[in-house]
Amino acid sequence: MMPLTVQALIEATGGRLCRGRMDQEVTHISIDSRTIKEGALFFPLVGEKHNGHDFLKQALLKGAVGSFFSPAFCREDNLPPGDKIFIEVPDTLRALQDVARFHRKRLQAKVIAVTGSTGKTTSKDLIHAVLSQKYLSLKNRGNLNNQIGLPLTLLELTARHEVAVLEMAMRAPGEISFLTFLADPQMAVITNIGESHLEILESKERIARAKGELIYWLDKDGIALLNGDDPFCRRLALLTEAKTVFFGFSEECHFRAEKEVKLNKDSTDFTVCFPGGEREKFSVPLPGRHHVYNALAAVAVGALLEIDFLSMKEGLKNARVTGMRTEILRSAKGFEIISDVYNASPSSMRAALEVLAGFEGRPLIAVLGDMLELGARSALFHQEIGAEAAAKGLDHLVLTGAFCDHYQKGALTGGMSPDKIFRCKDLTEIKQILSKIISPGAVVLVKGSRALQLEHVVKHLLQ
Repeated sequence: MMPLTVQALIEATGGRLCRGRMDQEVTHISIDSRTIKEGALFFPLVGEKHNGHDFLKQALLKGAVGSFFSPAFCREDNLPPGDKIFIEVPDTLRALQDVARFHRKRLQAKVIAVTGSTGKTTSKDLIHAVLSQKYLSLKNRGNLNNQIGLPLTLLELTARHEVAVLEMAMRAPGEISFLTFLADPQMAVITNIGESHLEILESKERIARAKGELIYWLDKDGIALLNGDDPFCRRLALLTEAKTVFFGFSEECHFRAEKEVKLNKDSTDFTVCFPGGEREKFSVPLPGRHHVYNALAAVAVGALLEIDFLSMKEGLKNARVTGMRTEILRSAKGFEIISDVYNASPSSMRAALEVLAGFEGRPLIAVLGDMLELGARSALFHQEIGAEAAAKGLDHLVLTGAFCDHYQKGALTGGMSPDKIFRCKDLTEIKQILSKIISPGAVVLVKGSRALQLEHVVKHLLQ
């Protein structure tokens, strides 16, 4: 982060300086007293479980130069003595966001924002990998993509960065608008509109409008890149004055992947037709046809930012993607694991089952947990995925979570034999069942929503 003076912090937040000098500089920002760096300014955020004000003294002892604070949680006369910087604000989270926007506005980096129901993290990673071939690029670490994580990412920008690829998540209307306000993107990518968040937003139309906030706020000289095969994404083009670019498999897309895709065990090969008529072959180190969309988004952004074909190919081929998403892992015991345990929705579950079915001629096992936040249609969605699993000809189906009955009903309706289906009440039972049914050469898909913590099953299988 470029240094910020106390005066700039006051200007950004409208806060009141209680102690310290206006000319003092801050070189780091931190919200975690445990990992504070020397010279950092502490933002004590207030959450459901913890109040950062309770750790203010600890942050100072670890080397923080000072702290913001809210009088609702810490009185000025209770602040620790000394010459540290203390700035009073009504809301410390909003202060963090204000500082991040102030910092972003003083830099020239081009921002590419990415959202969508599925694939946004992988798309972010691939776009970053492509752009890094030519530019000094920054991306969100892990999933710092919300109203706390995105400001922290913006504060990592330096004057040397030329581009930033920022993933944006949302749970309710208005959240993407606010993140867009903070980041001020020049380009925006929407990967797709799926069923995630149906519990809150109730329909795909409302999900689309909430995601579409990203391109609504683009300037007229900005660029909106949309999944041209997704009808909800296509309609979003009506929301923006920016230039609209479509990517996908359909003929109407500006950046079009040819229908024939080669699915390998741990990669996917595809051909892209460019707006100028060129045809180029690419490979992405992820298995599954659905990853072509993520790679297409990266290729489209790269081409629009004048990166040559060879560099784009190298970027995709060597991309490092965030973990727990379609990772192919090899056990020392002679079987393979498809780890896709970060989250789950009907569309991502179908894609994962397709990847599993691609391992033809080998014993196929799926460990499936609940798909959460799907609202009134949750039972139906789980039944449909159960039927889909049966249609793939799996050898075994291992189920856990509150929707086991519905997964099982769908699988039985789809023709799967009852003796191939196992219902488990917890992770321990899953591990016991798997120890009995996994054979050398098997492929095991592990997938469910994050709350089920199925990564512990993956760790167990790798032991």
